Amino acid sequence: MLSESTIVPALISRGLLRASVAVEGMIEVSDLSRRNRNMLVRTSPGVGFFVKQAADGLHDTLTHESFVYDQLWELSGEGSAALKTYLPRSFGLLMGHHALVLERIEAAEDLRAYSLRRRVFSREIAESLGKCIALLHRLTRDTGGDHPLRKLNRQPPWILSLHEPGLLAYLSASAANLDVIKLMQAHSEFTNLLEAVRRDWNAEALIHFDLKWDNCLVHRMPGGAPRTRVRLLDWELAQFGDPWWDVGCVFASYLATWLLSMPLTADIPAQNLLGLAKYPLGSMQPAMRSFWTRYTGEVSLPVSEQPIYLIRSVRYAAARLVQLAYEQTQQSMQMPGSAICALQVALNMLKYPADAMTHLLGITPPPPRRN
Repeated sequence: MLSESTIVPALISRGLLRASVAVEGMIEVSDLSRRNRNMLVRTSPGVGFFVKQAADGLHDTLTHESFVYDQLWELSGEGSAALKTYLPRSFGLLMGHHALVLERIEAAEDLRAYSLRRRVFSREIAESLGKCIALLHRLTRDTGGDHPLRKLNRQPPWILSLHEPGLLAYLSASAANLDVIKLMQAHSEFTNLLEAVRRDWNAEALIHFDLKWDNCLVHRMPGGAPRTRVRLLDWELAQFGDPWWDVGCVFASYLATWLLSMPLTADIPAQNLLGLAKYPLGSMQPAMRSFWTRYTGEVSLPVSEQPIYLIRSVRYAAARLVQLAYEQTQQSMQMPGSAICALQVALNMLKYPADAMTHLLGITPPPPRRN
């Protein structure tokens, strides 16, 4: 694995750093590891690299991510230049180290940390995110049938088949994971609704597939302007899929933040929880509306079709909440109250998507225009 002492020689051998910079002691290296080993290499204000090294057994994910960056950077057509402003620049793989080198983004933090620190859910950032993923979907939807991106995986998300787990899922599941599966299997309405969502899957554009706030970087524009630019990171799971899954994932990020901010304790009646959320849903709804308005405007979705695709997005957001509940329990023996709450909200959204888009998202599509 790369270390603070070996990362600089590796970048020099790749031609990304000059040896003189290292000799003059102008390099600062920081370890930002999480699931992958992440290192930040800074050579001067605004200049440097973010190096992402895959954990053992996950080397192919970085090869895939590097491929996706390369293909997105080569896209042409109206909007391609704008799309690049929402991506970090990739410098490719460090061969022999199973590491990907990206540009360092100055004065940045992920959208989760940014929003929770300020306790404000920015409409401007939501609009920026809406434009970003609309450009991604629009540009890749129009690629020719032989384009390399069209050869990527097209399968629906695994969470839509959680109630039909294979042997491998059972072997790797925690006790609480199994409880989630059993709970879903015990309610045929839940499984039938998820199966209906899976049947509607329509792979027609490149999607990020793992759109969550942790993968959205907010940073200050040059010249000291407010932090309004968004960059999308972590394209390890990107595939050719249903664009409305990405839209649903954005909605689910807001809903998950709301749900996880509730004090879920046995001594508080369920009907009182909504008013006790640290991050009230009402404070997020203007941002969700701004995101939806910008996205649908950028993809030129006709007004008459907006209710159809908003309901589709709500159902995908519900599936994403099921995924949240499952991931929350991966290291647990018992299901926490937050996971049970997420499953209940997800079921209600699947059953009543029209009510969810109004009462949870705060979005009412405009009525069709009369001729």
